[in-house]
Amino acid sequence: MVTRTNVLSLNPVLTNAERGGYAVGSFSPRSTAMIRPVLQAGQALQSPLIVQISQKELERHQITPSQFADAFYREVEQLKVTIPVVLHLDHTKQFAVIE
Repeated sequence: MVTRTNVLSLNPVLTNAERGGYAVGSFSPRSTAMIRPVLQAGQALQSPLIVQISQKELERHQITPSQFADAFYREVEQLKVTIPVVLHLDHTKQFAVIE
Protein backbone atom coordinates (compact mmCIF):
# COMPACT_ATOMS: atom_id res chain seq x y z
CA MET A 1 0.00 0.00 0.00
CA VAL A 2 1.26 3.47 -0.90
CA THR A 3 1.56 5.83 2.04
CA ARG A 4 1.72 8.74 -0.39
CA THR A 5 3.59 10.84 2.14
CA ASN A 6 6.01 12.02 -0.53
CA VAL A 7 3.24 12.67 -3.10
CA LEU A 8 2.39 16.28 -2.45
CA SER A 9 0.26 19.01 -3.95
CA LEU A 10 2.01 21.53 -6.15
CA ASN A 11 2.05 24.44 -3.71
CA PRO A 12 4.42 23.05 -1.04
CA VAL A 13 6.80 21.67 -3.66
CA LEU A 14 7.04 25.01 -5.45
CA THR A 15 7.27 26.92 -2.17
CA ASN A 16 10.23 24.78 -1.08
CA ALA A 17 11.85 25.23 -4.49
CA GLU A 18 11.50 29.00 -4.32
CA ARG A 19 12.96 29.09 -0.81
CA GLY A 20 15.78 26.75 -1.84
CA GLY A 21 16.51 28.54 -5.10
CA TYR A 22 16.00 25.55 -7.40
CA ALA A 23 13.65 24.55 -10.21
CA VAL A 24 11.24 21.63 -10.23
CA GLY A 25 11.07 19.72 -13.50
CA SER A 26 7.68 18.86 -14.89
CA PHE A 27 7.54 15.82 -17.13
CA SER A 28 4.77 14.49 -19.38
CA PRO A 29 5.35 10.76 -19.69
CA ARG A 30 2.61 10.56 -22.35
CA SER A 31 1.69 7.01 -21.32
CA THR A 32 1.86 4.87 -18.22
CA ALA A 33 4.93 3.03 -19.54
CA MET A 34 7.02 6.19 -19.18
CA ILE A 35 6.11 6.98 -15.58
CA ARG A 36 8.77 4.63 -14.17
CA PRO A 37 11.76 6.19 -16.00
CA VAL A 38 10.68 9.69 -14.97
CA LEU A 39 10.45 8.67 -11.30
CA GLN A 40 13.73 6.75 -11.50
CA ALA A 41 15.54 9.80 -12.87
CA GLY A 42 14.17 12.07 -10.15
CA GLN A 43 15.05 9.55 -7.47
CA ALA A 44 18.58 9.05 -8.82
CA LEU A 45 19.17 12.80 -8.87
CA GLN A 46 17.31 13.38 -5.58
CA SER A 47 15.31 16.04 -7.40
CA PRO A 48 11.64 16.74 -6.71
CA LEU A 49 9.49 16.49 -9.82
CA ILE A 50 6.06 16.84 -11.32
CA VAL A 51 4.49 14.04 -13.37
CA GLN A 52 1.73 15.41 -15.55
CA ILE A 53 -0.64 14.26 -18.25
CA SER A 54 -3.11 16.17 -20.40
CA GLN A 55 -6.59 15.32 -21.55
CA LYS A 56 -5.30 14.92 -25.12
CA GLU A 57 -2.72 12.34 -24.02
CA LEU A 58 -5.31 10.46 -22.01
CA GLU A 59 -7.52 10.31 -25.08
CA ARG A 60 -4.63 9.40 -27.39
CA HIS A 61 -3.62 6.44 -25.22
CA GLN A 62 -7.21 5.54 -24.34
CA ILE A 63 -6.71 5.64 -20.57
CA THR A 64 -8.68 7.36 -17.86
CA PRO A 65 -7.25 9.77 -15.31
CA SER A 66 -7.82 7.07 -12.68
CA GLN A 67 -5.85 4.50 -14.66
CA PHE A 68 -2.97 6.94 -15.07
CA ALA A 69 -3.06 7.84 -11.36
CA ASP A 70 -3.18 4.17 -10.35
CA ALA A 71 -0.12 3.47 -12.50
CA PHE A 72 1.65 6.49 -11.01
CA TYR A 73 0.99 5.42 -7.41
CA ARG A 74 1.93 1.83 -8.21
CA GLU A 75 5.31 2.98 -9.55
CA VAL A 76 5.87 5.28 -6.56
CA GLU A 77 5.31 2.29 -4.28
CA GLN A 78 7.33 -0.25 -6.27
CA LEU A 79 10.29 2.10 -6.65
CA LYS A 80 10.04 3.22 -3.02
CA VAL A 81 10.30 6.83 -4.17
CA THR A 82 11.43 9.15 -1.40
CA ILE A 83 11.66 12.46 -3.26
CA PRO A 84 8.71 14.87 -3.26
CA VAL A 85 6.56 14.21 -6.34
CA VAL A 86 3.41 15.84 -7.69
CA LEU A 87 0.78 14.22 -9.90
CA HIS A 88 -0.72 16.90 -12.14
CA LEU A 89 -3.61 16.87 -14.61
CA ASP A 90 -2.51 19.39 -17.23
CA HIS A 91 -4.37 21.22 -20.01
CA THR A 92 -7.77 19.73 -19.32
CA LYS A 93 -10.96 21.63 -20.04
CA GLN A 94 -13.77 19.15 -19.52
CA PHE A 95 -15.13 19.06 -15.99
CA ALA A 96 -16.03 15.36 -16.33
CA VAL A 97 -12.36 14.51 -16.90
CA ILE A 98 -11.24 16.68 -13.99
CA GLU A 99 -13.71 14.99 -11.66
